[in-house]
Amino acid sequence: MNSGKIFIGGYTQDPHLPTTPGALSTTCVGGPAAAGPDTVCINGSPNAYVAEFDPTQSGAASLVFSTYLNGSVSTQGNESSMVNALAADAAGNLYAGGQDSYTVAEGFPATAGVLQPTCLVAHNSGECDSGFVTKLNASGALVWSTFYGSPSTASGNQTVSAIALDSLENVYITANASGLGDYPLNNGFQAFAAGAAYITELSSDASKVLFGSYYGGQANVNPVGLVVDTKENIYLAGFTAGADLPLVNAYQTTDGGGFNEGFFAKIFLVGAATQIAANSGTTPQSAAVSTAFGTLLSVTAKDASNIPVQGVVVTFTAPLSGVSGTFANLTNMTQATTDSSGGATATTFTANTQAGNYTVTATAGGVAVPANFALTNAVPGSTSLGGTIGGKSGPQSARVWVFEVGDNGPGSALGAAITGITLVQTGGAACTPVITNPTSFPLAAGNIAPKATAIVNVTIDFAGCASNAAFKVTASESANNGAATGTIVRLNQFQ
Repeated sequence: MNSGKIFIGGYTQDPHLPTTPGALSTTCVGGPAAAGPDTVCINGSPNAYVAEFDPTQSGAASLVFSTYLNGSVSTQGNESSMVNALAADAAGNLYAGGQDSYTVAEGFPATAGVLQPTCLVAHNSGECDSGFVTKLNASGALVWSTFYGSPSTASGNQTVSAIALDSLENVYITANASGLGDYPLNNGFQAFAAGAAYITELSSDASKVLFGSYYGGQANVNPVGLVVDTKENIYLAGFTAGADLPLVNAYQTTDGGGFNEGFFAKIFLVGAATQIAANSGTTPQSAAVSTAFGTLLSVTAKDASNIPVQGVVVTFTAPLSGVSGTFANLTNMTQATTDSSGGATATTFTANTQAGNYTVTATAGGVAVPANFALTNAVPGSTSLGGTIGGKSGPQSARVWVFEVGDNGPGSALGAAITGITLVQTGGAACTPVITNPTSFPLAAGNIAPKATAIVNVTIDFAGCASNAAFKVTASESANNGAATGTIVRLNQFQ
C-alpha cells in the first residue's frame, strides 16, 4: 500500500479476470482452454496480474486498474508468468517483479533501452525462464519493463522474489540465483556460489546495474524480504538449507539443525564519493611559524545523493617547498579514511619556519574538485596585551562578564588567551564568588590583529554576595607562545 492506494499482484489460471480499459492484456496467453465462463487458461498455465484499488471508493469504482502481465502469443501452450513481489513509490507508480517462462517468444511486454529487453536465458532449444521487473504508472500504463536473468543458464528457475525502492526510485531486486553465475552484477562483495542469492540495484529507468552481488553458500539461499533505508543500506531476509552463509557480527553463528533456517543480513553500499568539503572551523586558520595549527584539517565525503560515504581514502597535501608545513609523519602529505559519517581527519599539521599564506588540498579518487584549506604561517612580531571588561549580564548565580582582550600592537597576537583571573573583594559584606565557566584556564581568545580585540565570556556565581559587593579584578593574558603578555585590571567592579 502506498499513496493511499492498495496494490495486489500474483498469478491466476482464470482467463476471466476483471480488467480495466487500456489494460496491457485482458486475458491469459492464448485465451481460455474452452468456451464458457467455467474454464481455465490453456493447459492451466499461470498468468501474472497486477491491480490497484482506491480504498476511498466503494464497489466497482474502487478498482483503479487491473491487467494481466503476460505475453500475447501462445505457440506451445506452456507459456507462464507470475508476479512475486510489488513495490510502489510516492507518486503511485507500481513496480512488479516475478518470472516469465516460454519456449518460443510470446511477447512479454519488455521495452527498449532497458537492461535486458529480450530474454537472454536460452536453454533446451530456446526455452526461456527469466526474472522480470516492470514499472507501471498510477493509471496502469507501461513505463518500462526488463527481463533479468543469467544469459548462460542451462537450467533453473530464475525469478524476482522481493523488490524495494530507494529515495531516487532506483530498484532493488533479489532472489535465489539459479543459474551459472553470470547474472549482470556490479561491484559485488561475493563471488558466485551454487546456492547463492543475488541482490541487485537497477537504475531508476532500468537501463543499468548500479550494484549487484551474490550472497550465500552452496546450499540454496532464498530471499523473501527486502528493505532499503534512507542511507541505502539493504536489509535482506529469507531462509536457507545450508550452514555456510557469510556471517558478520552474527547474533546466531550456527544453524539450528532444521532443514531450512531463517537468516537476516544488512548490506552497506559503499557508494562512489563525488564530493568532498572542508569541515567548518578548519579553514581559514593561522599559526605562528614553527607551531601547530589549533584545529585538525578534516573533510566530509558524500556521494551524488549527498549521502556520507565511508571507506574513502582522502589525501591531504601541503606545498612541497616554500611557505608550508608538515603533518605528524614529518612530510607534506598524509592520508585518512572516511568513517561512517563520511569524515576523514588529518594528523596534526605544523607550520614551517617561513611566513605567508598558502593552501593545503584534500583529494580523493573519483572526486573532481578538491577541498581547500587556506592557511597562514604568521610571524608574531612584538606586541603587548591589554583590554577591559565590556559588560555584564545574567542572574546573580550565573553572571556573565565580557572580557575584551586587546592587542596593543604593533605585531599580531597569535593564540591569545586569558591564563587566569583573580577576584579580591574591596567592598561590601564578605562573600566568596566562584568562577563556573571556564572550569579551568587558559581561556582561548584566538588570533588577534594589531589594535584589535577579541571577546571572551566568563561566568561567575555571586550567590551570597550583596548588591554592593565590589572587587578588584585581575585577568592575566598571554599570546605568541608566551612572548606577549598583559593584564586586564579593574577596580571596584560590582558583581
